[in-house]
Amino acid sequence: MHRVHPFETSHAAWHALSHAIDPLHCLRSVLRDARAIHMYAPYALIRAALENASAAVWLLHPGSRTERITRRLRFAALDIRSGDRA
Repeated sequence: MHRVHPFETSHAAWHALSHAIDPLHCLRSVLRDARAIHMYAPYALIRAALENASAAVWLLHPGSRTERITRRLRFAALDIRSGDRA
């Protein structure tokens, strides 16, 4: 078992990338399949994609394993604090 289980960095990065791809797929579906152009909704979808892709890069970028783990635990702590506030 991993020392930081269940907070594996690879799982968080995969999760962030999945959350980046989904809004882009939605945007493509709306624009191509539904042929609808909304005034503001595309920006929200693009923002979600960009924020999540950036989170994945932020988690995986450090060359130091210790720093990647630290970032993953910070990410989890922020998520927990945000959930408590909600």
